Amino acid sequence: MKNEKVRSLTEGAMIGAIYGVLLILIRFIFKSADSLLYYLLPIPIMIYTVKRGIRDGSILLVVLIGLSFLLVTDPLYVLPLLLPNYLIGYIAGILERYTKLKLINYLLIFLLLLGANYLSIWAYLKITGIGYFDSIYDMYEWFNKIFSISNDLFNKVVSITIPAVMVLDSVCKLIIIYLVFDVVCYRLKIKDDINKENILRLKYNKWIGIIYIISFILLIISLALILNFDSKLVLVISSIFIAINTILSLYLIYQYVFYISLYFSLLEKRTTGIILAIVGFIVFPIGIIGGLISNFKKI
Repeated sequence: MKNEKVRSLTEGAMIGAIYGVLLILIRFIFKSADSLLYYLLPIPIMIYTVKRGIRDGSILLVVLIGLSFLLVTDPLYVLPLLLPNYLIGYIAGILERYTKLKLINYLLIFLLLLGANYLSIWAYLKITGIGYFDSIYDMYEWFNKIFSISNDLFNKVVSITIPAVMVLDSVCKLIIIYLVFDVVCYRLKIKDDINKENILRLKYNKWIGIIYIISFILLIISLALILNFDSKLVLVISSIFIAINTILSLYLIYQYVFYISLYFSLLEKRTTGIILAIVGFIVFPIGIIGGLISNFKKI
């Protein structure tokens, strides 16, 4: 029992050290309110809460709040940006540990992520004095030169696109959180129901490829309709397909990187696999094409 408490304290200290590094980076290097580091913040406390339970997870949550005020100091960063991410990771950890309703878990965490995104927009305005999406409106003249669209139509597109962007960002963050969580849990053997076969079954499925192809075709059709019809319905449909295709494109790139790394690791050519994975991640659309192929090819 004593050894277990010592181990729990040691693991908590390690997680705290990880957050300490992230907080220092946020304060001195990645100061933007929309930094990608915020995508990583829920994961360590989620893993710790899954392993150690509500009590130890609650203690870590309080420690992280205190550490945030100590290292970041600015309440505009801590309260609307850091604290929601800690809470999301903590709640996700509780749900993963004590419930088996995966779909409900994902839906609840998605809604929390969406709420956190809107909080971050408010924080961005307070921190910088600039509206989060003001730069989009400033690009009207550039869009007009290319597409020759009216100011009214442009405003309609932006008004529909902004909520789509928020939803898209929340979905991407949800995917990243749970994929990293599953891989870490598999590596550290934290959860018995997460194994290599389950991870691969999640990552590769021919239906993902089929859905992407259909969605891409529908996106092209909807974009063509926008050029011929000034219809709000067409704009809504197009925005939906843009969001779906962006999410699936990011997921396909992730699949490609994972597939290439695994394939060449089995061939004991890890350097080649790393190089090809980096190329696929950077050079569009190699990663997307590779991800599509990986869904139709068994590992």
